[in-house]
Amino acid sequence: MTSAQAGGAGSASVSSTTITIADFAYGTPVTVVPGGTVTVINNDDVPHTVTSDGPGVFDVNIGPGDTVTFAAPTESGSYDFHCSYHPNMHGSLVVQGQ
Repeated sequence: MTSAQAGGAGSASVSSTTITIADFAYGTPVTVVPGGTVTVINNDDVPHTVTSDGPGVFDVNIGPGDTVTFAAPTESGSYDFHCSYHPNMHGSLVVQGQ
């Protein structure tokens, strides 16, 4: 399995975080400030998405071996997400601080 990395996860002042996808898993929840930068690295050999469970919050497609970034939601809270291609993949983005 993999882990999502957030240098200083749990800190209310993390302005950017990284979700690393490997072996069809996102890993542990990551934390970022409202509007902060979320980087997604796909280490698998198939495409994935980072799609918020709540409609229209974020929906990022990422090809095999690619890296993409997106802005975190501006409202504090916990945002669960999934992969549209692989329904067994779930993760959580915690937006707090600032």
